[in-house]
Amino acid sequence: MQFDDQNGQVRYLTLTDPDKIWKPDLFFSNEKEGHFHNIIMPNVLLRIHPNGDVLYSIRISLVLSCPMDLKYYPLDKQTCSITMVSYGYTTEDLVFLWKKEEPVQLVKKLYLPRFTLEAFLTDYCTSRTNTGYFFLLTPIKTENVWREATCIGLSQPVWSFTPPPLL
Repeated sequence: MQFDDQNGQVRYLTLTDPDKIWKPDLFFSNEKEGHFHNIIMPNVLLRIHPNGDVLYSIRISLVLSCPMDLKYYPLDKQTCSITMVSYGYTTEDLVFLWKKEEPVQLVKKLYLPRFTLEAFLTDYCTSRTNTGYFFLLTPIKTENVWREATCIGLSQPVWSFTPPPLL
């Protein structure tokens, strides 16, 4: 998908109809609930850069499963994952890569009552199923649903819980 940038005059092309190009079949394997934002217009951005890089951004809201170990509550720390994987393409067909600079972008004033995002990590994993090996973006330390997954990446947020004041 490379194109001539007219000696630096064209930084990128913006496509207004993302259905015109192929996109990977990414899904969130620990999703419990989710929806796209489509009020007025679908919240989708698609840019193609002269070197062929494609930026595909879509606004979604998700509720994700996050098993917690509360043994040390209220002084505990929890690791919650956002596990992304291709639904049908194996590692022979598709490989996801994190951006080198700012792979995860956060809202500057992220507020979750009684929780603090302390850190996040990115990493890569593969998972073997009956139909082949699949590439996962998943945390390093969190045990995931595929017991045969071998970590070789996604965001691994580390949350700390702020207990309510003692009365």
